[in-house]
Amino acid sequence: MAMNELQRQAYLRELGIQSYFPRRALPGAKAPRLFGASTPAPNAPSTVGAGLPAMAALAPNAPSPVGAGLPAIAAPAPNAAAAPVTVSVSAAPPRFAFAYFPVSEELAVINELPWAKSASVSPACRQLLAGMLRALGMPSDERALTSMVFTWPLLEGPDIEQGEESARQTLAGFLARRLKLRPVRHLLVLAEQSTGYLFPADFDWQQGRGGLQRHPLFDMNLVVTRSLNAMDAVPDLKREVWQAMQPLRLALAN
Repeated sequence: MAMNELQRQAYLRELGIQSYFPRRALPGAKAPRLFGASTPAPNAPSTVGAGLPAMAALAPNAPSPVGAGLPAIAAPAPNAAAAPVTVSVSAAPPRFAFAYFPVSEELAVINELPWAKSASVSPACRQLLAGMLRALGMPSDERALTSMVFTWPLLEGPDIEQGEESARQTLAGFLARRLKLRPVRHLLVLAEQSTGYLFPADFDWQQGRGGLQRHPLFDMNLVVTRSLNAMDAVPDLKREVWQAMQPLRLALAN
């Protein structure tokens, strides 16, 4: 199926590719063609039913030929049980949002946000991230922590691909763009429900949880732990996050 034009433009925009459209006819360009807009010539014979044999009119009171030759269908017995009807329900498309923080040449942070069309980082979570960075030996002012937010799906509609693989590929393109502009050695992943979309489907990110692991697509190490919103809601999770960040703290110190 051809990609919807709005979806194509949205993908290119997330990858940082600008689309251009000519405002006037270019020299030597082929004239545009409108498909399905042809009009038949005046007085042209109709082509509807061409090639089909003519049907003779039925004689009055003649039996209808509809269903002729088909076996008779018996009426269902009284109180017969109705056959079960199976209704297929398609899985709902994934919905998630991430905020990407380019902290320094050494470290970037990506944090999962509660999904919303205009998702953003709360002041409490921004303050919490600033404290985490200071604990990692990277002095940081929360007012200087700027983020870029990625929300999926980019567009919504019946003809727009919103499946899991499209989500992974588009999010990978978003990360590739950020890392091309500012490469980093380490990535701190703070996520809960949508962590798997940050990696290829066949990558088992949970196997290396609790230590530094290599990103399967990009040249950097990563640590996966709880999100800022989860720690803000349940402060006891901060101890678990602090333990998970120890390998990263040692790597940043070297």
